[in-house]
Amino acid sequence: MGYQFIDKQQDLDLAVSVMGRSQYVSVDTESSSFYTYESELCLIQISASGKNYLIDPLANLTVDGLAEIFANPSIVKVMHTAASDISELRRLRKFKFENLFDIMVGCRMLGFVSCSLVSLVKHYTGRDLEKTEQKSNWKKRPLTASQMEYAHRDTIYLEEIMKAMKVEIEKFGFADEFAEDMIRIIKESYPVERIYDHDSWKHVPGAFQLSPIGRGFLKALLEIRESRARKDNIAPFRLGSNDALLNVAERMPDSISELSTFGLHPDFVRKEGERILEMRNKSPQITNADSPREKRKPPDPALARLKKWRKDVAEYRGFEPSIILSNRQLEAIMEARPSTMEDLARLDLLTDWKLEHYGPMVLSVLAGKEPPLGDLKRLPPERRRPQISG
Repeated sequence: MGYQFIDKQQDLDLAVSVMGRSQYVSVDTESSSFYTYESELCLIQISASGKNYLIDPLANLTVDGLAEIFANPSIVKVMHTAASDISELRRLRKFKFENLFDIMVGCRMLGFVSCSLVSLVKHYTGRDLEKTEQKSNWKKRPLTASQMEYAHRDTIYLEEIMKAMKVEIEKFGFADEFAEDMIRIIKESYPVERIYDHDSWKHVPGAFQLSPIGRGFLKALLEIRESRARKDNIAPFRLGSNDALLNVAERMPDSISELSTFGLHPDFVRKEGERILEMRNKSPQITNADSPREKRKPPDPALARLKKWRKDVAEYRGFEPSIILSNRQLEAIMEARPSTMEDLARLDLLTDWKLEHYGPMVLSVLAGKEPPLGDLKRLPPERRRPQISG
């Protein structure tokens, strides 16, 4: 199948006119997050009515037409792992989305072992999908023929997969639950501001084996890397891995030439080398008393009960546990400790369907009881976790 690369406004406007007449629009994105400090949307892939478009958001295009498509409730927007794509699209503009179908959620509801796009394409279409450019630099222009060939294939099979999944979801009685999950994904999917953790040195394996001087130096090295990465808009690990910085903190190089032997990016050494050497002697020491190892909190019995309940429900229904409730939802419930349905509803954590069907069970578990699983819809045994490769 062919594709059209769009970096001119008139071409985008013509493409949008095709999308506007389509019942289904399949959408994917590529971003720069593997290369840059702040993720930047670099490519929008859309398939609609048999046409495949690669839209260049770096070409200063006006995307009002796309906004109308995404917000149109009559057009189904088909995505794979929609939360990440919607978040990336909202970096470009605060798009409104209506009528979403996320095949990742469908996959988890339908009990698949693997939910990768490669696996789903093979299962539903019998075709092999190559994934050779996943870590490609999508910000670099011009894009290569290989990149564009890879990118457009991410959307051409989504409509076919969606139609097959939709039949199964309705057949097994999951349609209402699925629809509310789509609304929740749209509501919650926004880009998250990157915040640096000044205690991140504690999570570097081997940090507590360093001397107090070395720990202080490692903390300074990580902060220097973070500052330079933010300034140059480059992914921090590309300036130097945690292992490399740990070795620098342990061996304390005393010259630029020696510092250059630790596998750090040459530009990092050139721009920050003198500062690094200076901080070697100026970093405050970190003793065990100053920063003891973080002790693991004893497991909360109530949280353990909630996780067991989630596991039991997942096994009963044939779902992946995260489809029942996510870890984030469980932790938020534990922090609030609701005792009534009104308390639980006010947390705004659950869809209406989940509040109705799971809410009473959650409250029972928090109260130390083991609730019955009720009459929840289940995958039949023959459809549970089909073994597809990928």
